[in-house]
Amino acid sequence: MGAAVLGPLYARAAGESTLRDELTQAGPATGLEFQDIPYGFELASPVSHFARAESMTLAPGAVRGYPTRIGSIYVETSAHAAAGHSVRVGMVWRAGACAHLIIVSGHCPGGAGQVLVSQRTVNGYYGWRLGGRVSFAAGVTARIVGTYVPRDPQEVFWFGHNYFRASIAVDGPDTVDAVFVDQAESGALPAGAQAKLLWDYPLDPAAIRLDDVPGLRRDVAGLRQYNSEARSCTTSCPGEPVNVLMSTDLGKVLDAAAHQRDLVDRGTLLVTVQLALLAWLVLFEVVSDAVESRGSEIALAKLRGLRPWRTAWFAVGEPLVLLVVAAPIGLGLGWLAARLFSSAVLAPHTPVVLTWPAAAALAGGFAGGVLALIAACYRTLTRSVLAQWRRTTRSPRASRVGLVIDVAVSAAAVAGLVVLLTGSAHRTAVAALLVPGLLVMAVALLGTRLLPLLARTLLRPTRASGRIGLFLAARQVARRPAGLRLAAMLAVAVGLASFGVNGEAVAAGNRDARAQAELGAQRVVAVQFERGVDPVAAIARADPDGRWAMAAATWLPDGGESVVGTVLAVDASRMARLGYPASGGPSSQRIADMIGASTVAPLITTATMMRVVISASGMRGVPPFVQFVLRSPADPFLTVAAGTLRPGTHTYTAKLDCAGGCTLLGLAWNRPNSFGAMTGTLTVQSVGWYQHARWVPVNASLTQPGAWRAGPEFSDSTDTLRATPHGLRDDYQSSSGYGGISYAFAPQPLPVVATSAGVTSGALTPDPPEMVDGFSTVATFTVRQWARVLPVVLDSGLIANLPFVRAVLPGFDAEANWMIWLGPHAPPDAIARLRAAGLTLQHENTTQSRIIQLGRQAPALSLFLLLACAIIGSVVAVGGTAIAITASARRRSHETAALRVVGVPRGALYGGAMIEQVMLLGAAVILGLPAGALAARLALPVIPQFADTTPIVLHYQLPTVPLITFAAAFVVLVVLTGLIAAAAVLHAAVPTRLREAEE
Repeated sequence: MGAAVLGPLYARAAGESTLRDELTQAGPATGLEFQDIPYGFELASPVSHFARAESMTLAPGAVRGYPTRIGSIYVETSAHAAAGHSVRVGMVWRAGACAHLIIVSGHCPGGAGQVLVSQRTVNGYYGWRLGGRVSFAAGVTARIVGTYVPRDPQEVFWFGHNYFRASIAVDGPDTVDAVFVDQAESGALPAGAQAKLLWDYPLDPAAIRLDDVPGLRRDVAGLRQYNSEARSCTTSCPGEPVNVLMSTDLGKVLDAAAHQRDLVDRGTLLVTVQLALLAWLVLFEVVSDAVESRGSEIALAKLRGLRPWRTAWFAVGEPLVLLVVAAPIGLGLGWLAARLFSSAVLAPHTPVVLTWPAAAALAGGFAGGVLALIAACYRTLTRSVLAQWRRTTRSPRASRVGLVIDVAVSAAAVAGLVVLLTGSAHRTAVAALLVPGLLVMAVALLGTRLLPLLARTLLRPTRASGRIGLFLAARQVARRPAGLRLAAMLAVAVGLASFGVNGEAVAAGNRDARAQAELGAQRVVAVQFERGVDPVAAIARADPDGRWAMAAATWLPDGGESVVGTVLAVDASRMARLGYPASGGPSSQRIADMIGASTVAPLITTATMMRVVISASGMRGVPPFVQFVLRSPADPFLTVAAGTLRPGTHTYTAKLDCAGGCTLLGLAWNRPNSFGAMTGTLTVQSVGWYQHARWVPVNASLTQPGAWRAGPEFSDSTDTLRATPHGLRDDYQSSSGYGGISYAFAPQPLPVVATSAGVTSGALTPDPPEMVDGFSTVATFTVRQWARVLPVVLDSGLIANLPFVRAVLPGFDAEANWMIWLGPHAPPDAIARLRAAGLTLQHENTTQSRIIQLGRQAPALSLFLLLACAIIGSVVAVGGTAIAITASARRRSHETAALRVVGVPRGALYGGAMIEQVMLLGAAVILGLPAGALAARLALPVIPQFADTTPIVLHYQLPTVPLITFAAAFVVLVVLTGLIAAAAVLHAAVPTRLREAEE
């Protein structure tokens, strides 16, 4: 009965857990957003309008699960400091915002005329500083009273609003992080200020239970209808003072949760049915042997004229009372098991409650127990008195009928197995959980039928031999086929447990593989990019040996019509050590080899000056300027003039501002004005920089073919390069615009590894394919290897070398989403080291946390239940076997006592009993283990591993270590059971048994 109750209790708890996980992982999608956009975005009085509009929104707590209302006023504007460039910025008042920000310096605004700004805005080049004043185009001027960094931009409090997305613009002002003001500042806005009024209601997942879902759907649907676009006033009716719209994606999230619950319910039902059936068989066998052991007493009751119904009550009364007592005990044990399972695999604090399905299951389990009692007692009650007192009862007819029944049941099981494995994948996916039960049942029933035949082969070799124990054991197994029921039952239990062990191990491996593919590394820490801080250089300072940290970034191209997926840029020099591959894709080492090849090393410096020696001849027209083209963390377009090119050999020197590190990209021959032709020949002989108070020659590979390439060319310009023993020769020509040479550290086109779904193909795709950043810079690429799936981008995207991408796409740094991959060798203070290197770190994700999330999806919970119940069932089956053997020991005690009287040694009798039990129980192990493994091999590819789909390749190879460990533990349990059973038989076989009156 505990087995019957466990299923509904666990299913309910698992449904609660999956619901909470879906709601939590969805984040702001489950919240309610009320938005009021005034007519023409203009507010005559922002504060009073906000109050009027707020009165028409939902009161906090009016709908279950939404106890909090977060109001905000957002003004999109431009701003500038006294000595700085104008920027685009959002001016935000958001209730309680400061509690979700890290205040770096100063304090939060306490009234009008005060503003809190981002630390990276202050660190930028806009002239903003703590205590300074900033003028906003919205009509206010405020003093900077504090700086902040966001604690976690992905926090539910921010509701997905893009407050912290700074970017650099080519034409027009840059965009900086939002500034936060006091609500009183909104009152200082002039009439006609453009603003958006928002009220966000984040959902509290812990407040929502399964019973609350129907009411929550109704409430939200009613709110959506009341605040629908059809009822709201738009620009066509400017007389309406308030125009509130509501939006939410809660319905989609609840649908996903309902899908998971459906999977849990079906999987749990199938697992519970198999466990309950096994428990029913155990009960049947135990009661059968218990009643059989009292057969002589029942026969005596019949001889003394006891009425049939009283005889029946005499036989079933004791087991029935025990069954009644077992009902509440089973309910308690089922609840305790569900509670233990909940704490082990479900979401924290998941409740385990008694529901009507659990009560119905308890009643059904009790009814099944009563039927088992009746079926177990029927044969003993209907047997004649003489047959009851006979020491051996063997009915060839009954044996043949039993064989026919076993064959019929096995055939039905095999037929059901074939239907499950060959049916529609959608229809039979969860039903494939029945495969292990069907297969092991067929193997157990047919396999144990062969055991007496095998035992008979030992009859002749043991006749007239000294192996008395084997002699007795072989004859007992051969002539007492009733014991085969125990072996079949135990084989089913072992087979289910074997399947459970294999299934859970395979599922755990696939969860590990998916988590590793989705994250890319053991730990992934998001980084807030900041101009002036080079993430790659900062990581190199924190981890100079490249053992535990690596920079990576994801990016969506601004154009190019070639890439439709995500670009993942990784540091190829560290990828093989720290990155995880995606199952079904190339290895990390292979990816690094494909994307990281370069003929020359990058030229990175912190020098204060740089010089180049150039020999020029044949100059005609306007002499060009010599410029160093560099990229720094603060400026992706850093060009430094070194003087006008002159005929002859000269040294051209420029001062640098490269304290944060600069990368040399090339040299440019820029024109002083836009008119006139420029032609000539020059040879770059050497490059050097001034560092540590001395000039240091730079190995710029000037004599190496392919180390430099022409361009980029602007307008009508050409450069023809040739590496010579004296340096790099360039025949330049320009009628308009200008040209130059580029250091070919980053090959063009860029080598990438891509998936077919991440890159376009066809007549409209550029050749070679290209990607474009926000500055309209074009980078071509070539696919060195196609892959089915890749880390992070999965089946839609490509992977490129991070240093290469940064070298050719100046807008990449500010546009990308930066992260740090941490490997298993990261020190305990890794985060502190990275922060000390100047990085602003945000939220962290780990593969372990993702594995836990995947382990709480419906398919994983069903497999876990199958594993736990199968192991429990196997232990119960062993225990039931021991009880049944002990109960039958009284009946066998007479023949064993007779053998003792005729002089058979006690050790031989004990050995015979032990060998007999090991033959029966060992046969169950030998049959059950491979049957369970075969079931796992057949069913696991059909059983869903996840509630959603994943493009990674799932593996179903059966592990050896878990199976061997389980087999060894179970063999020990079987041997102990055999020892106990043999001792029970021998203990009851005392010679005085032969003098009992019933003999």
